[in-house]
Amino acid sequence: MHIISTNSPLLQRTMSRDKRAFLRRLCFVPIAVCLCYLLGWHWLRVLTADLTIRLTVLAGFEWTRVGPDLVMFRGHLFQFAIACTLVDAWCGAIPLTWKVKSTITSNCRYLGGLAVFMFALNISRLTLVNIIFSAGLPWHLVHDSFSAIIYLVVWSLILRRGAWRESSTVTGTEKKNAGLLLPRLDPSPKISAGEVH
Repeated sequence: MHIISTNSPLLQRTMSRDKRAFLRRLCFVPIAVCLCYLLGWHWLRVLTADLTIRLTVLAGFEWTRVGPDLVMFRGHLFQFAIACTLVDAWCGAIPLTWKVKSTITSNCRYLGGLAVFMFALNISRLTLVNIIFSAGLPWHLVHDSFSAIIYLVVWSLILRRGAWRESSTVTGTEKKNAGLLLPRLDPSPKISAGEVH
């Protein structure tokens, strides 16, 4: 097995293109998040509050709904804000996951699936946070720990999709000219007796 050097001009051009494409897309993330916050997302905040509180009460804890997006527990008042819905993270993911070379339908299908996944994950997160907080652990510790885990999951999905890498796909001719960029196995290894590899 031999590994192609990272000094390969093709690999350096590819990494440079990826970095530039990622930075270009990253510039659009704050714009997408700001546009998200211009919308009230009232319906989503109400739906998130409703499902979370229903599941928390179903688990046996007395949380009281005092408004469309307001809940109370043991004298503490909680309001479901836009950030509680993860819609800001979803909007921020759009510039990083939108594949320019794919169809609009394909991109919308991916973003729709991502939205459903994030919504279900978020309802689970908020319900678990409420249950653990109800059991006596400090709110900020529980909430912030679970939030960090959820944002890590979302970031890993964004990295997996990696739309900024679509323009740096290496063609068959480039692979042939530069050698494979991945480790290669020699198809016929010759090992003589007593030789250790």
